[in-house]
Amino acid sequence: MSTYLRFLNGRAPQKEDLVFHIQGQAVPVKVARKRIAKHYILKVTHLGWIQLTLPNRGNLREGLAFLEKHRVWIAQQWLQWLKRSHEHQDRQGRLEVLYRGHMEPITLSTEDKNTIAHFARLSFPVDLSRMSLGDWMNSWLRYQAGKDLPARLAKWALKYDFKYHRLSIRNQRTRWGSCSSQKNISLNWRLIQLPDKHADYVMLHELNHLRHMNHSKRFWDSLRCICPWMDSSERWITQHGHFLTDGCGPV
Repeated sequence: MSTYLRFLNGRAPQKEDLVFHIQGQAVPVKVARKRIAKHYILKVTHLGWIQLTLPNRGNLREGLAFLEKHRVWIAQQWLQWLKRSHEHQDRQGRLEVLYRGHMEPITLSTEDKNTIAHFARLSFPVDLSRMSLGDWMNSWLRYQAGKDLPARLAKWALKYDFKYHRLSIRNQRTRWGSCSSQKNISLNWRLIQLPDKHADYVMLHELNHLRHMNHSKRFWDSLRCICPWMDSSERWITQHGHFLTDGCGPV
């Protein structure tokens, strides 16, 4: 077994104490089993640990062999996460929030004893005695998503003659969006933070599921016809989406 992988205290492998060594750094490995998983899955989460997903009939030993086989790839993914994390921490000190693909600065002022936040050429009052500025910004972003995303989805549906039943804006941690067999679409409110064209890609992806409830070749071919920039959106979401959700894209 590679020196990249070892177990704490030399004990037999346990789910809770796996670590993976990358350039001298001990990176925790969390193991989870999912009944719906058909294959072993590896990813680096937005918190920087490695998640190893076992299929329903898989076992830990095979999972570790899978991790070992892909050790170079997962190390590259983690180093990319580390670089993004440092950049993100640098921005946090400047009070910036990602909004429609841009890091927008937040400034505060006082007017008649009220605290006013200035953000993205907008101004609104915040009561910092009730919640933190970060919580206020999350609430504001969710409000903006509730106003903006339905109109944009309706625009694309009208342009390409898609008919959906209901739209929900949700606080999802594993998906950017979904489409049910009942023609109900769910969108993650954090889409308001993506560049517009990448958020539009997610919407078109879900609308296309109204005609193709799978990820077949026909699905991807038809999606490319209405969203020729889909490859660049997939790349952007893969590279940057971990700071917004635990997932890796629409389903």
